Amino acid sequence: MLAKCIAIISVIDDTYDSYGTLDELIIFTEVVDRWDISEVDRLPNYMKPIYTSLLDLFNEYEREINEQDRFNGVNYVKEAMKEIVRSYYIEAEWFIEGKIPSFKEYLNNALVTGTYYLLAPASLLGMKSTSKKTFDWMMNKPKNLVASAIIGRVIDDLATYKIEKEKGQLVTGIECYMQENNLSVDEASAQLSEIAENAWKDLNKECIKTTT
Repeated sequence: MLAKCIAIISVIDDTYDSYGTLDELIIFTEVVDRWDISEVDRLPNYMKPIYTSLLDLFNEYEREINEQDRFNGVNYVKEAMKEIVRSYYIEAEWFIEGKIPSFKEYLNNALVTGTYYLLAPASLLGMKSTSKKTFDWMMNKPKNLVASAIIGRVIDDLATYKIEKEKGQLVTGIECYMQENNLSVDEASAQLSEIAENAWKDLNKECIKTTT
């Protein structure tokens, strides 16, 4: 279930990053939010298989879980999918319009597009021990999930900055941080590394604290 979710979100990510025009992406974002197969005819032909595959995948999830004795959390993952698609659109809009957001604005959106908030609840789908309480907790973005998302996002930004810069990508974590704080690449990188380090501390703290 998780592998299939990763596969479909990879295709959707590429669609927003490399193929869709802004007008096409507006429509795609709207039809995903409506989650209705009757909306498919609004899409350009190359997007139709992506949309139908997305809906088919979640129908498959429903069938498989309903055949087994476990809580059906598909709707939670569906809402997470809608959220990430909306955030992909924001990213595409920034890129196409050449806007560099504030670092806070960038990070809030990038934590969603980093996929942690989608793949974490998706990973629960196949677990027999999950419950409504588990999904509610996960969808409220607990501190350990946010910390994990920050670590993944910031470390990825540090690792890919030079490649993205060569491609002309302006909306990166380092670029936003540099411009906002008037720093060099090295200075911004050091401070972003500190943000990741603090997130590790948050994650470790959440992992060892007692729970009721």
